[in-house]
Amino acid sequence: MADTKNAFTVKDSTTFIIHESELAEQKVAEHLETPDRNILHSDGLKWKIRWYAAGYNEDSAGHISIFLMSNKNVRRRMSVVIDGSLIKAFTVFDSTSSKGWPKYAKHSALRPLFRGGKLTVTCSIEFEFLVPFLYKTPRLADGCGHVEFDVELVMENGNVGAHKSFLSLMSPVFHAIFSNNSAESKSGTVEITDFEFETVKAAIDLCYGREVPDNSIKMVIKILRFAHKYEIKAVTTQLESIPRLNLSALNFCAIAQYAYDCSKDNLFTECCNFFKKHQTLSSMHFFHLPPTLAVDMLKRAFGLETRFDVLRHAHKHEYNLVMSHLEQPLLKSLSLKDICPAISYAWDCSRDELQKKCAVFYNDNQAEVSNLQEFINLPPKIVHGVLKLRFELRHS
Repeated sequence: MADTKNAFTVKDSTTFIIHESELAEQKVAEHLETPDRNILHSDGLKWKIRWYAAGYNEDSAGHISIFLMSNKNVRRRMSVVIDGSLIKAFTVFDSTSSKGWPKYAKHSALRPLFRGGKLTVTCSIEFEFLVPFLYKTPRLADGCGHVEFDVELVMENGNVGAHKSFLSLMSPVFHAIFSNNSAESKSGTVEITDFEFETVKAAIDLCYGREVPDNSIKMVIKILRFAHKYEIKAVTTQLESIPRLNLSALNFCAIAQYAYDCSKDNLFTECCNFFKKHQTLSSMHFFHLPPTLAVDMLKRAFGLETRFDVLRHAHKHEYNLVMSHLEQPLLKSLSLKDICPAISYAWDCSRDELQKKCAVFYNDNQAEVSNLQEFINLPPKIVHGVLKLRFELRHS
């Protein structure tokens, strides 16, 4: 099992001067550089800024081109600002040693900004380093062993003891449960049916500052789900970056499911971007996602707008569960709004059952469908296919 990763960031910055004369005197592809900057405790990471006053290449001529150069492939967040102006740019770089903006700013936009023939450019950067993940134990409950537990969290396969007052401090949900002389407060038991004993124990141990030996991404996600339901911010804050840092073909479905279920939109976007970059490697695991989630992921990852866009993509990549999920409503009931894109998809992708449904709908609504501009614009071969199948079904 691969080690779960965490990250720490190191910030640095540098400035350089652009001389107005360089815009005219330098040639395209001619560049200048800042001195190397060393990042301490990074195993030799160095970085610098390279800029092209006349443009990086012919396509970027007439622009300032700015690039970050580094000798190691680590995740970086970088902003570049022309001092005293509104011209700025920000981006995140992954796994490449050089990256930047071939067309950072036009010469025409820069010329009014020069003072004394000079412009100062400030580049700020954050490097993100992956390190083995270890749970950090809170210190709040280190000295509470002398107070007996007064509540039991009851799961099907075990109980976890705790203090009502401590859980109330950690979680507004538990606070509400134990308020107003509730049944749980009186009985000293809270039944939890949607989490396993191991998950609840790990989450409560983490809250109390006890060691949690299982630091796998699978367990981290389970703890995050528990913390999300019970609004335990101290746990969520500590663990929320871990899923993003550990995305892989093997676990992206579990992470995507968590992000989707718990409305972690930024993380879900990261999962979609990962799937887009690694679709071939990830496809075998993609089949395990619920169809509704899979449809949303395909839309976001590939910019697909309609269900027919998703159906065509799913057909191309043989995502049969997605096709079945989106085709079933069409097979049950078609409408004038759907008939033309349904016909186009059914004949382009050889979907026999949907073809029959479309032919029947056309037979029952011939006048309305024939007057649709979208139907008139269908390729003649497809229209012929609809008419032919309609004839065959009527005379079979």
